[in-house]
This record gives sequence, structure tokens and C-alpha cells, in this order.
Amino acid sequence: MQQEPLLTWWAYEYPLKERGSDWFWSLGILTLSLFVTAILLKNFLFAVLILISGVLLVLFSLRKPRVVTFEIFDNGILIEKHLYLFKDLDAFFIDQTHPEKLLLQSKRLLVPILALPLENTDPHHVREIMEGKLKEKELEESLAVHLLERLGF
Repeated sequence: MQQEPLLTWWAYEYPLKERGSDWFWSLGILTLSLFVTAILLKNFLFAVLILISGVLLVLFSLRKPRVVTFEIFDNGILIEKHLYLFKDLDAFFIDQTHPEKLLLQSKRLLVPILALPLENTDPHHVREIMEGKLKEKELEESLAVHLLERLGF
């Protein structure tokens, strides 16, 4: 018998950002500058890596985000087809002033903080459910995430 979710919501996998031609020109100039610098320093492998990275960034920025399903169950949180068990999580946090994300602290080293968008659901209801499952602790996304958001990624 399959258990019913306590809460289900949908959100884009990442924020949809409209990038103008200035963004693409900036990326192109930066990529070309780094490529030329790598060639001048005779670091050809790094030059190839820079070109590949630039092309991949353009391709990724043109891709539209998928709609992802999030479900909270008694034993964990299901994100699409991946279940994060509460026993593998340490804490959660929903910022009162900016309640657009549910942050989860994982016990895994490679993914210490999971950020789930709360676009189409009530953050207060999510908090009520999570308080019975995990302790609430002030969490913050990494500096790298903040930097990438400021750069338009």
C-alpha cells in the first residue's frame, strides 16, 4: 500500500531568467579573453576547456527549466523520483522575510544544503509539517550559489 503525501507542490527546477543580448555579449567577451590568455600562456588544454565551458553556458542558458514535483511524506521528501529520507537530513529553514525557498541541511558531504523552491505552496503550511519532522535551524546557501545568482545564472 502506497502512502499519501502530506503535501505536494510544483515549481520550476531553477528560476526562469530572461537574458538579454548584453548578457550573451559579456559571456562571449569573457570567454574569448580567457581563451586568448590561456593561449598566450601556452596552456592549450585550459584554452579548450574555456571554449567548451562558454559554449555549454550558452546552451544551458537557452534551455527552459522543467517543472519539478515536490512531495512531503512521513519518512522524507520526494523530489521527482529521488527520496530524501528525514533520517539523512539534519535540519530545515524557511526564512521569514524571504520565504521562497525551503532549505534542507543534508548529512551528505557533496550536497550539504538542498534548496527547494516554494513558488506554488504556502510556506507556513510547509513549516508546520517540517517542524514535526526535523529541527529548525538558520541555514544559508553557499557563497558560490549567491555569486552565481548575482552573475545571472
